[in-house]
Amino acid sequence: MVEQKHLKELRSMPIKDSDIVFIGNSLTEAFPLEQMFPSEPVRNRGVSGNKSKDVLKRITPIAKAKPQKIFLDVGINDILRNVSLDTLFINYKSIIKIIQSNSPTSKIYIQSLLPVGNKYQSFRPKINAFNDTLQTFCKSNSITFINLFPLFYKGGLDPYYSTDSLHLNRSAYEVWRNAIVRYVN
Repeated sequence: MVEQKHLKELRSMPIKDSDIVFIGNSLTEAFPLEQMFPSEPVRNRGVSGNKSKDVLKRITPIAKAKPQKIFLDVGINDILRNVSLDTLFINYKSIIKIIQSNSPTSKIYIQSLLPVGNKYQSFRPKINAFNDTLQTFCKSNSITFINLFPLFYKGGLDPYYSTDSLHLNRSAYEVWRNAIVRYVN
């Protein structure tokens, strides 16, 4: 129910062609974008718990608004819920195709999956493999890939940046902001 209420709130705030949209899951939803980019028209379209199929279901109206930039961060929930990497990649490509066909002038930025802490260590090989797949795909399709992974890695997700091995604290979001500020501005 909370997710549905949040989605309804997001739909009530239309996107304009001058906007910079961040789409993803709880990591994106918790990103204090308006505070960290106060002079930019950022719009947060992160929804906690979203998997790639959920983003795929809601990407069309976002793309049809033709925002100037779209930052995508999705996939960790797929991996944690044992969605196959093939299915995740198919969904990712479909999301990008919808963006490109509905808004060919929108600049797309694909952000890597972040590392996870010890609690989720069994998922680390899949995260690494998917990041490699994304990076290769972006390179061969002239899409900007932003590799955030090494910024948070210390044998896993650096505990300094998280208390639950997955979600980020304010310090982590400052690192993330600093890594993407040149793409946002």
